[in-house]
Amino acid sequence: MEWTTQNRNGGTELYILGIGQASSTCSMRFAALLSLLDDSGRAVDIPVDRVIPMKDGFQVEGKHEDFEIVSRWVLIHDITSYYDVHLEMYYIGSVEKEAGLRIGCDLLGGGKPDWMIPGAFYKENRFEHNFRKYPRYDYHGGKAAEMVSDHWSFRSDRAALPAVFAWNDGMCGALFTDEVSAIGLSGLGFRGNAEGTQIWLDFPYREEPVTFVGEPVPDPADVNMHSFKPGEQIQLKFKLYAGASDPHAYDPFVRQMYKLHQEDHTLNPWIGLKEAGECPHMACIRGIIAKNTES
Repeated sequence: MEWTTQNRNGGTELYILGIGQASSTCSMRFAALLSLLDDSGRAVDIPVDRVIPMKDGFQVEGKHEDFEIVSRWVLIHDITSYYDVHLEMYYIGSVEKEAGLRIGCDLLGGGKPDWMIPGAFYKENRFEHNFRKYPRYDYHGGKAAEMVSDHWSFRSDRAALPAVFAWNDGMCGALFTDEVSAIGLSGLGFRGNAEGTQIWLDFPYREEPVTFVGEPVPDPADVNMHSFKPGEQIQLKFKLYAGASDPHAYDPFVRQMYKLHQEDHTLNPWIGLKEAGECPHMACIRGIIAKNTES
């Protein structure tokens, strides 16, 4: 996974190139290091001030008004290659400030996008004339009250794996984070229309444009904010993957994340194998299996 930078609009943009790409034509473009969101969704970008190459990756720094950010991007090679990112954010303002944080990128390349949030959202997610109403993606927009939109944001705990994937004709890009961050439950989101394709992570989560509650009529958007206190320092973590345009390009990254989860959350059985085999309930199960086998 190669990376490069470009100076545009008076600032620096970071590009993570797709597999086999020699230029930023097909890439994940970070036009900002991070965005501050208010409760209405208006965003203030914290630009990338500089990118410092390092032996195992690079460091990205940015500053805007009351916030300073340093993030370390380390390239890992295992089941697949991915960037492990640790971000430190400092609030240097003199009064409390409410904001949501969004880390996101544009997926550059031709074609209309496809999506996957494992266990929660797949491609358009619902056929247009499906009689059951639940969130649906439409490139041309739609009516949020009918749960049709060109953009969606969800709580991470709706997903089987807290990751958002996007595809275009040239590549696959994905962002992953833990369900719970230093400032609360995280979120996953995407947008795709004629203006471009984006994926992002929210801290804390936002559910927009409406909230799916299992009923045909959705609840209003669920927007959460964090109150930054003077001198506060927070740390956020996420992972980034850039793959080929193959529809199955998600597979190695999903396997990689499951491997990391298994290492962090090992099995902790409360009884041993021999004791479990002698359990009366197990004897009953063995009897049922034997009976079914005979018949």
